[in-house]
Formats: sequence, structure tokens, C-alpha cells
Amino acid sequence: MGIKQYCLMHKNIAVAVLSVDSDTFSLYDCDVLQSEHMPIKNGDKKVLKNWIERCAVPKHQKGTESILEGAGNFDCSSRRK
Repeated sequence: MGIKQYCLMHKNIAVAVLSVDSDTFSLYDCDVLQSEHMPIKNGDKKVLKNWIERCAVPKHQKGTESILEGAGNFDCSSRRK
């Protein structure tokens, strides 16, 4: 199991750092940066995981990894608290 981190964005606002299992694409952990912009307001990780699975790019779509790790994507590692 490899864990990769992605930044959840709302427009140009870094909302959270998502730690995702790179094999299953399931949510491992979530570090909230801007709670007022979170899509799930109560902070329930089970509800957030369900939301991510419904809204995420399908695993079988070609080029998913290159889109997620593309050169123009925002790096929010410097935005952590």
C-alpha cells in the first residue's frame, strides 16, 4: 500500500490535504486546512470518504494519474498548519 497526498480545492482555495491509498484510491486520512470551504461540514470522515468516492475521477479512466499529478496542479504541501 502506497499513500499519496492530494489537495482538495474549492476554486483557488486549498481546502484539505487528502491522503489516499494509491492502490485502492480510498481515503486514508484528511488534514483540513480551511474548514469553512469543506464540502462536508460536520467533519465525519465516513461521510467525506463517501463524498470523495462519488465525486472522484473513476479509477478505470485513462490518464487519471497524469491528470492528478500534472505540472499545472496546485501543490498544497506548503499550506499545512
